[in-house]
Amino acid sequence: MMGMFDKGKQGVTWDYLRERHPEILSELKTLRDWDTVKAVVPEAEKLGDYSLFSLQALASFIKEFHIERGLLGERIEGLTQKLEDTRTEMRERDSALEKRIHVLEKGLNEVQRKTLLIEGISNLLPRINELEEKLEMNQAEILARFEKSYLRLIEEKVEELVNQRIRELEGSILGVSGDLAKSLRELQERHEKLIIENYELRRKVESLRGALRKKEGELAELRKKVSSYAELNRRIEELQRRVQEYEKKTGRLSKAERELLRLTGAGSLEEALEAVRRMKEEYVPKSKVAPLLSELKRLQERLEELERENAFLREKNEKLSQALKMLLEREESEES
Repeated sequence: MMGMFDKGKQGVTWDYLRERHPEILSELKTLRDWDTVKAVVPEAEKLGDYSLFSLQALASFIKEFHIERGLLGERIEGLTQKLEDTRTEMRERDSALEKRIHVLEKGLNEVQRKTLLIEGISNLLPRINELEEKLEMNQAEILARFEKSYLRLIEEKVEELVNQRIRELEGSILGVSGDLAKSLRELQERHEKLIIENYELRRKVESLRGALRKKEGELAELRKKVSSYAELNRRIEELQRRVQEYEKKTGRLSKAERELLRLTGAGSLEEALEAVRRMKEEYVPKSKVAPLLSELKRLQERLEELERENAFLREKNEKLSQALKMLLEREESEES
């Protein structure tokens, strides 16, 4: 068996591998522990068995493979932690966004409530203006009617009493003097009653005038209120203009909501928002994930490259083992 390593016979030596199989040595030189593998060559030549060299090369490759796998595992663990941190950050942002949406919904409800109030006030303003116009138109007419009615009543009463006394006096002149004195006393009493009645009527007129002045004061107060309502109307118009601008914005949002319903296939906006929230919990922005995916892709390619190198080295080792086996068998057959 030792004859295969004699100088006079053809055998597997370092020079033989370097001259006939340089690609094997070229691949082996890429190992980190190439110096350790190369250091086994003299011992293998001394023993006359290059399988030791093959085993050392295989051991160095396995060691390098374990190192690469450990480094790859550390990188994957680091990327996993970064991915988890990114998800946590996104959940916090989603929570802040949901709070903001809730605040906007409350603001929208408040605007709608104020809009309804403004519409109610706007509907009342024409009625208030109509009442004001009627009061202004009827004020002088009411006063004139009161004065005219009481004056006519007083004049009619006085004329009736005077005519009655005149008729009585004309009839009593033809009577006795005693009846004349009695008639004069009755006339005086009736005249006094008439004066008292006239005084009471004048008091009623003054009372009515006081009530009218009170109404005039109330009318002046109403005018002040109408003036304040005019200012309020101006503010309402301004607010309506803002509401219209807001409605235009909300109209654009409504288009977005309809598109959201179409994309999610939900039956209502609440279901669509719930679907979006679920997607947000699992979604990570491309800007955050792209570097991680790139790194993972690079590491995956490196792992595949190592696996290919491992397969190639196994194939080479298998070929080398077959070659050594064939050489040994040939040497044995030659010796026999």
